[in-house]
Amino acid sequence: MQTELPALAAISLKSAIILIKKRRQPLTETTATIEIPRHLLQAARATPNELKVELALQLYQQRRLSIGHARELANMSLWEFRQLLASRRIPPHYDEQDLEDDLRTWRELDDR
Repeated sequence: MQTELPALAAISLKSAIILIKKRRQPLTETTATIEIPRHLLQAARATPNELKVELALQLYQQRRLSIGHARELANMSLWEFRQLLASRRIPPHYDEQDLEDDLRTWRELDDR
């Protein structure tokens, strides 16, 4: 049984395979709370959810969060988050090394 993978992902295939394997394990989640004074939310004209999206975008752009973690923080699907990145002209994190890793992984999978 083969699974289709996106043609160009922002993470390498090897990373995606590792993530898939890791997700099979039970997840234990903890959260952290950030307190933001209401007047600052009003001044920013933003809801708490909108601020989470902005934080996710900033941390992704600074390469401090992967696309998977950033979309999770923004509470968006991968597709929605990619669309938002494109609308803000924030490029995906995918370089030549990622491409080489993906090509090597594809060859390894093809040899099986």
